[in-house]
Amino acid sequence: GITGEVLPLLACLADPSFASALGGFAPLLIKAMLVLYVPASPFMYMNMVKNRKGAFKKRFAKPPPPPKAPVGAEFPEDSKGGRSTSEAGKKAFAAAIGGSGVGEAEAAAAKCAGERSWRFGYNKHITKLVRLSCESPAAGLGSAKAGLGWMYENMVYHSPDQTLRGPFGATVDKVTGSFETGAVRGGKQSPPPGYRVPYDAGWHPSRPRPPPTGPSDCLSGKALKAQAAEWAAGGIIEPDAAEALCWLSDHFDKGESLQDVYVVMIGAGSAMGPFPKLMEMGATVVAIDIPGAWGKGGPRPASAVWRRLCDTARGSAGSLVFPLSKPQSQCATDEELYEAAGCDLMKQPGEIANWLCEWQKTLPDSAKVMIGNYTYLDGELHVKLALCADHCTQR
Repeated sequence: GITGEVLPLLACLADPSFASALGGFAPLLIKAMLVLYVPASPFMYMNMVKNRKGAFKKRFAKPPPPPKAPVGAEFPEDSKGGRSTSEAGKKAFAAAIGGSGVGEAEAAAAKCAGERSWRFGYNKHITKLVRLSCESPAAGLGSAKAGLGWMYENMVYHSPDQTLRGPFGATVDKVTGSFETGAVRGGKQSPPPGYRVPYDAGWHPSRPRPPPTGPSDCLSGKALKAQAAEWAAGGIIEPDAAEALCWLSDHFDKGESLQDVYVVMIGAGSAMGPFPKLMEMGATVVAIDIPGAWGKGGPRPASAVWRRLCDTARGSAGSLVFPLSKPQSQCATDEELYEAAGCDLMKQPGEIANWLCEWQKTLPDSAKVMIGNYTYLDGELHVKLALCADHCTQR
């Protein structure tokens, strides 16, 4: 390659007509270039060797390994063999729009399904869904059921050993596995009297310190109900939230407790969840959260979540129930118990639902059972979480 560049330059110097080119400056320019080739040619040669190696490496590279089979809840394959979250979302919303049953629902659903630029055009279809759902309670419920129905029929589920594969709803019900049960009882005999809400009349989440929690810094009784009414009137909280606070205040002022209340918390370790308050008031919480064995040996092991939950339960009047990967009697230490606790909601929804149903059969007839989903992740992971949590709730 270098020879092919140098020979034409030498040929130009031998041509008499080239001597007067560029006002006689052309021969000097060619000679300067030839001089530069002496120190630069080794670098040029090595660069060509490097490019040749790279070209051969790409030409004879081994084919990439086939993608691993999905485990747990996953988006359906599209026409190109991928798993487009946008395409799945578009179809789910189209089904929800059609499920409202309102007069223009069918045309609106078809328009949604035919949207070519979903990334930039989804907002108008979701706005339409909300408007149609607000037509009546039946329309709202119909939209929700139709959207969820599409998810159950089109999202897929793969068991870890790949023996179960297919549509999420029909496949996850075939799972037969379950968990062992762990329990931690609170050390207090009874919850504190009344229902108190910490409040310092000026606290804001942006402040670095939480409000004081002493008896004089809490609202209760008539003061709590008056403040709740003021918040509702000012639009700070919804009216039904104020009514709930007033009901709770009256409930506990009568000497009632949560001793017969069982709350299944999917995402019990969530910061937005009511776990500490439920423990304080004497409820039994069935905690679903990430496996404690995750991150073992790392800077942020998941066992810390279960240590926090168990420590909170021990210092309260409530009780904590949770799934275990092995019997609690085989956990020699608390740390071993924390590492055995928990489950993977996205990969084990069937096992979790089976375990919850088995646990529910052990409750007395007077038990009041409720379930709430407090999980959150970004993007497509949250869709999978929500679907798996809904399966557990329906079971």
